[in-house]
Amino acid sequence: WAYFCCGPRDRYLQRLLDAGLHRLDGGPWDEAVLWVFEDNPQARTFYEQHGFTADGARRREGSEDPFTVRLRRPLN
Repeated sequence: WAYFCCGPRDRYLQRLLDAGLHRLDGGPWDEAVLWVFEDNPQARTFYEQHGFTADGARRREGSEDPFTVRLRRPLN
């Protein structure tokens, strides 16, 4: 299913993401990395629309916990 950034929440998240990435730019890091729940298509699509891609890594904290996937994005 498609998810498009359009509501006030999405604009707030976009500003927050931009601020976080801006703080990382110019530092010693080559990329930004985050983990998101595998079964959260809205979050995954939001981050993918902003340059993050899944690298195939997945994990869960406990045997009953949901899986998360790792997303990466190069920094400027």
